[in-house]
Amino acid sequence: MMRHFRAPWVFRPLNVYESDWELIVLAVGSCAGLLGLIWMGFGLLLPGCTFLALTGLPCLTCGGTRAVQAILSGDIMAAAGWNPGVTAGLLLLGGFYCYSLYAVCAGRRRLRCLPGAVPGWSVRTCAVVLLLGNWIYVAQRLE
Repeated sequence: MMRHFRAPWVFRPLNVYESDWELIVLAVGSCAGLLGLIWMGFGLLLPGCTFLALTGLPCLTCGGTRAVQAILSGDIMAAAGWNPGVTAGLLLLGGFYCYSLYAVCAGRRRLRCLPGAVPGWSVRTCAVVLLLGNWIYVAQRLE
């Protein structure tokens, strides 16, 4: 008996009590962008890394502010040099923000993962490996 491949992602309407992640991303992303513009407009100082100051070790997002500045100036390679994890996350989040804007404004079906389609252990393992690899890169870069 052949087992059929089932795609883990589907477009479907929201259920009644389901969280509208696209609307949440739009609201939080818009507020963060507006606050960032206000912050930069007033020329306020950027915060330092408290974890680095206390421990002498970089945190997972050390270099993230410089990566954001590089992305905003259009230099993706420089951003990836500062912190590849933050850069990849921001680019993915930007893509999801554009999709969310379209889905919410046009009232379209939402992209959702089918329950049990992707084993949780594989997602957690990939996340840990990626975060650890990014932290090692950032720590090595700051030496």
